[in-house]
Amino acid sequence: MSVRGNKSDVLWKAASQVAYERGLAGLTLANVAEAAKMPLGSLYYYFKSRDDMVGAAVARVHTRFLQLREQWDGLGESRLSLRAFAGMTAEQTETLTRHGCPIGTLVAQLGKKQQAGAGDVGQVFSQLCDWAAGHFATLGLSPEAARLAGRKMVRDLEGAAMLAHATGDAGHISEVVSEILHQIDSLADSGAN
Repeated sequence: MSVRGNKSDVLWKAASQVAYERGLAGLTLANVAEAAKMPLGSLYYYFKSRDDMVGAAVARVHTRFLQLREQWDGLGESRLSLRAFAGMTAEQTETLTRHGCPIGTLVAQLGKKQQAGAGDVGQVFSQLCDWAAGHFATLGLSPEAARLAGRKMVRDLEGAAMLAHATGDAGHISEVVSEILHQIDSLADSGAN
């Protein structure tokens, strides 16, 4: 990859991280430059406006979750794929409790400002619901039951992250993840797979 490509990736990641940790109000060229450990002047080549930085943050979220779904699918079994998705939430308990869910946070902030990109980043939730539904169907649920199970899984994980962030109680995440893992294992062990 070229030096320019590496800088672009670093800046996209930094813009996404700043938007997540500091909110859209904190998404400034200066804060992105600081997070990327780059001189402020070099950012003008990549970001002409604040909308460019928001677009970078949204694109980064899409790319990251596409990569994760591919990684989870590579595990070869629906049980393992679904467990990896739930496990990601468990692994990020501290960050989620401190900052909330990166997708939910970005959707909420863009929605409040009625800013472009809210629907785009919100599609990540829809894609995760559909992805999970496909795996629940592979485990033997009917198409409608699988659709509902996929939506419930995403809704429960997002809700647990929001409650943990709002209350400072990480127990919301561990309880929900434990319930989801039990559901996945019960379904897989029932012989439906």
